[in-house]
Amino acid sequence: DLFISQDLEVDGSVSFAGPASISSLFFVNTNATGNVGIGTASPANRLDIAVNDANNSSNINLLRLVHTSASTAANGLGSGLLFTGEDNDASSGGELQSLAVINGIVEDVASTSFDAGLNFQVNKAGTGLFNALRLNSVGNLGIGTTSPASLLETYTTSGNNLITLTASSSSDLDTAIAFRLESATLTPTTIFTLGVD
Repeated sequence: DLFISQDLEVDGSVSFAGPASISSLFFVNTNATGNVGIGTASPANRLDIAVNDANNSSNINLLRLVHTSASTAANGLGSGLLFTGEDNDASSGGELQSLAVINGIVEDVASTSFDAGLNFQVNKAGTGLFNALRLNSVGNLGIGTTSPASLLETYTTSGNNLITLTASSSSDLDTAIAFRLESATLTPTTIFTLGVD
């Protein structure tokens, strides 16, 4: 086992033939699994990040992704998570493909009016990633568009632009859209319902 309680600087590669811990916070479990744990000595996945503290009523950030620019930042700057997987190309034994991306993206870079949104990309028919869903800085959700003008906007360039509501046939359920208006007491009241009974 390797235990390091002070600073460690390595110029080159490091390999572990057994479990290792650094300051009792970073653990490498190389016994068959190769799992890495931050805050846990028994990581169950390739990377486990765990925190045990006195906070019992709010979220904490467990991972921070940072992207800064060597030049002046502009709209569109962001950072994200890229998911990859392998296809079944027999000639190459399988090639890595981009599956999906989730990224935070700057919408208004001005420091006095800074805005940012959340973008989701997926890969369709092997043509590469495309924008499938955008949640912008004012809370509008766009499906097929990166600039939703209302709380929910859908857009397509091919086929019908449909929203499907489905109720299970195993229960006596209805499919409907309820239109509600909030009263002065902040209690929503249904004005009318459009659907199938």
